[in-house]
Amino acid sequence: MRKWLLNLLWICILGGSRVLYFWNAGKTVADTYGYFEQAVERAWENGTVSWAGLGDAYIWTLSWLFRLMGDRIELVGVYQLTLQILWLILLFAGASMLLGRRAGFLLSGVLMILPWSMPTIFVVSPENYYMLHFSLFLVILGAFCSKKKNHRVTEMTAAGSENKKMERLPETGSDKAATENKEAGKNKETTQEGQEQLQQAVEKEEGYVITEDGRRVKLFDNPLPLPPKHVKKNMGFDFKVSKDDFDYQVEDRDDFDV
Repeated sequence: MRKWLLNLLWICILGGSRVLYFWNAGKTVADTYGYFEQAVERAWENGTVSWAGLGDAYIWTLSWLFRLMGDRIELVGVYQLTLQILWLILLFAGASMLLGRRAGFLLSGVLMILPWSMPTIFVVSPENYYMLHFSLFLVILGAFCSKKKNHRVTEMTAAGSENKKMERLPETGSDKAATENKEAGKNKETTQEGQEQLQQAVEKEEGYVITEDGRRVKLFDNPLPLPPKHVKKNMGFDFKVSKDDFDYQVEDRDDFDV
């Protein structure tokens, strides 16, 4: 509720600032680029008119405005004021949905006080009409992204709740039977392995061995004469040997280098 009140207050500020500027500016609407004259001519023409972009669409909206309320240039000023208030509000909404509320406040606030945007109210030109379409595009894009994000969050929440339910569900009869069968199989395998190991140990003690291919073979002593087992011996001498000293002692007066 607080967010909606803040958004509503900001919208009132956007619209009120433009109305106050329009009321106190003391300017007259100028047809600088000839759009007013073209719209007046098209308002009273008969037949189909070809369009060539948003500029022609802007002239077409002016012509219908003149047909309904008369071809007064002051009316165009009110129309320009309405367009500018609308695109400021839509820009705030689109930027908030795409980038967050702070970005929406910042972007719309900067464009609200920008010196370029205010004088366009008193000039018959399609700048505000262009900005209206751009802001509308941002709103559509923001709505699409928000919907996609909410759908993703919903899927993640649903998946998490399903996992929790599966963890909390008690085991059924079939699950218990499967668990018991697995435990019985493991116990049986363990028992068989223990019996095989015990049988192998007994057979080894009796002189039997089990080969790799599963054959049971009994070992016997070799009847052939064998050399005696090697006994390690330490080799030495019966007498002590003095340390060899190969240095020849000479007298001090023997100088061989002279």
